[in-house]
Order: sequence, then C-alpha cells, then structure tokens
Amino acid sequence: MDEPQKEEEKKVDPLQACQSQRDEYLNGWKRAAADLANYKKEEGKRFEEFGSFTAAVIIKDILPTLDSFDFAMAAVKGNESAEKGLLLIKGQLEEALKRQGVERIKVTLGDELNLNMHEAVMAVDTPDHPEHSGKIVEELSPV
Repeated sequence: MDEPQKEEEKKVDPLQACQSQRDEYLNGWKRAAADLANYKKEEGKRFEEFGSFTAAVIIKDILPTLDSFDFAMAAVKGNESAEKGLLLIKGQLEEALKRQGVERIKVTLGDELNLNMHEAVMAVDTPDHPEHSGKIVEELSPV
C-alpha cells in the first residue's frame, strides 16, 4: 500500500503546476519591469548631470569672450558702426548666458569684499587709507 500512496504524492495537479509557473513568470516580469524603470530613471539623471557639466564647461570657456568685447570696444572707439555691431553681439551673448542662469555680478569699487561672490587675488596695504581695509579697490577680471 505504500507504493500507491507514493505515486499519488508524486502526481502534481496540472492546474496547480500551471498557476505556480504563471506566478513565477509574472514575478520575474514584474522584477524586470521594475529594474527597467529604475535603469531609465538612473540614466535620465546621468544625462541630466552630463548636460549640466557640459553646459558649465562651455559657459566657462565663453565667459572670457565677454572681457574681449570690452577690449574691442576700446579699440574701435569713434567708429560708430563697429561699436554698434560689437554691442549687439555682446548683448546677444549676455542674453544667451542669462537664459542659462549666468549673469555678471556688479562690482563697485569701495564695496565690501564678499568672499561668497568675489575672489580676492591679492590684498593691498592701505596704511594711508584705513577706510579701504576689506574693500574692493580694483577689479582685475570680471570672470
């Protein structure tokens, strides 16, 4: 009698086997779908970071060009059409940078030095003018 019982135990209900296999496949598919969603999210972040990094590099390379416009303006002093053209190009460049969130910080000589906004290149002794201590006395480069 032991043999027939063992055979019955070995027999698996085909419906139950199919349901078990279905559940296994469904869970695998759900995991794969979740993995794909996570991958897409991570890739989106990577592309965003790469885009921000690339934009920062390009902007950093373009900023010295704005200084060159000031030198060019001094060189063409008196030539109205050249001045007008240079001002137009400079304005367009500044507007493009502004759309990217980059604006020139106004520096006024005599303002307090703010290390969050300014970079001090050197300190100047002012024994004759103690009121200049900690103040901006010259702008070497706006970039």
